[in-house]
Amino acid sequence: MVIVKFFSTLRNITEVREAIIEQEGSVYDILNALLSNYGDLKEAIFDEKGDIYINILLNGRNIEYLNGPATMVSQHDTLYLFPPIAGG
Repeated sequence: MVIVKFFSTLRNITEVREAIIEQEGSVYDILNALLSNYGDLKEAIFDEKGDIYINILLNGRNIEYLNGPATMVSQHDTLYLFPPIAGG
């Protein structure tokens, strides 16, 4: 099982703090599995081109410094999903 933790507006959309996904695969696979239960997440996770729009950590490490959406997720891993943060 993979634990997915939601933060900020993503938590508001799902109305839960975390979800459990009973499969392994890439980050992209896990995100698509989430959409089967939380379809409203699609617009928050992906931009209009289908690229991932949010910040994702795998066990505390940003996936952009790993293999991006192709990063493999194994049993007992935790994904942390954060909406983008803008500042000025």
